[in-house]
Amino acid sequence: MSSSEIRRIHIEAWQNSGMSQAAYCREHVRTLMLNARRKSLKIEVKKEQI
Repeated sequence: MSSSEIRRIHIEAWQNSGMSQAAYCREHVRTLMLNARRKSLKIEVKKEQI
């Protein structure tokens, strides 16, 4: 998927969300950070199990 298509999907999701652009972006960044943290924690747990 190209970066322009990713951008288009992101903008469409924001427009369909009913949120302001700022609110949607804050929520999107928060979600990305939580997902990254969860992924990091899963990697740490797997390393501890070895």
